[in-house]
Amino acid sequence: MNKLKFIPQIIAAFTLFSCAETDPKEILQNSFQKCQSIQAGTYEMVEYVKFMSQSDTNKFEYDCVFKKLKDDSLYSSAFHYTKSFENGNTWDVMYTGNEFVSYFGDKDTGIIMNKQQWAEDIIKFRHNHTFYEPFTERNSYPIPHDSILKNPRKTFQLVGETVINGRECYQIRVTTKPENDTTDSFQFLRIEQDFWISKKDFIPLAYADAIDGEMDGDTMYQYNRKELLNYSINDSSKIKAISPAALPSHVYLKDYQPYKSPPLLANNTPAPNFTLISIDGDSISLDDYKGKVVLLDFFYKSCHPCMKALPLLNDLHHKYAEKGLVILGINPFDDIKNDDMRNFLTKREVKHLSLFGANKVAAQYNVSAYPTFYLIDKTGKITYQQSGYGQVIDQELEDTIKERL
Repeated sequence: MNKLKFIPQIIAAFTLFSCAETDPKEILQNSFQKCQSIQAGTYEMVEYVKFMSQSDTNKFEYDCVFKKLKDDSLYSSAFHYTKSFENGNTWDVMYTGNEFVSYFGDKDTGIIMNKQQWAEDIIKFRHNHTFYEPFTERNSYPIPHDSILKNPRKTFQLVGETVINGRECYQIRVTTKPENDTTDSFQFLRIEQDFWISKKDFIPLAYADAIDGEMDGDTMYQYNRKELLNYSINDSSKIKAISPAALPSHVYLKDYQPYKSPPLLANNTPAPNFTLISIDGDSISLDDYKGKVVLLDFFYKSCHPCMKALPLLNDLHHKYAEKGLVILGINPFDDIKNDDMRNFLTKREVKHLSLFGANKVAAQYNVSAYPTFYLIDKTGKITYQQSGYGQVIDQELEDTIKERL
């Protein structure tokens, strides 16, 4: 997939600072009221997303039809959108108020979920779906309004005037003073939102969130921007698309079946062999350590419980490496170079081997939560397994290691 190096500051290059006397709070309140008047419509949107755990920015496009729902408990709107990925794939998602439908454009089958039967599961998946929220949400989130405009932790700045897709607009920046709990591993350093509001009718033409933070000694940055390409508001002419009957005739919808996480591999199961790449580019196989006790740690960079477990792993390596314990970090998600894993592990004083490109290995070992630990004895059989981390397992794991050495 081609990645996009997106520089949000480019908008500032087109900003004209000629509206210092205009009240940014008044503009945002007017925009909120405008969005509250929207009951149905269509939009085409582009989204740029830079996740904290990634160095590149991803681009997605959406084509959506929506209609507000008055009292629905799951979504503020009925909708049907098509999400387009940079590799050409598409994903259609629909909610009618009674049914939830999802299918990928390169597949002939999709799933359908009845609201009455599967409401909890529909809610569980809601975070996977993206909208132009000022149009589709009952509270027109995230447009600040009313009491939010009076929040003393927030400052409102009229950056200037600019043009987006041929439409003149105000750019307003909302900065929120972070409130951090010093006991948390993640500390917010900067929280900013930008809104580009149409000068003509107060429609929000784009909005963005930027967050800087620090976690476990690493500075991290996350950015998300959504921008309207085209839109038609209070237009119900296309709402017939919000129906399973509107799907292509070749798409067959199957009744939803909940995913059940497979159990971890049982004790006395021969540990599946694998070959992965180390941070130095060497090929490492589990079979290389026959006759030794091996602890597998399935982890990834932005997994907080995984990071909480690192002091334990460092301690076990220090105590037992010379006695025959081998610890292998197994990473299915992070890229050695793009995610700067060498620096990441060095900062955390990780001395044991970390291996990468482990998607298939995680599937072999039925890993569905992180971290997951497996202890393999000298005969190559699994003798301990644990999904998740809490300090209560420290002694249990160490005692099991000592018994097997």
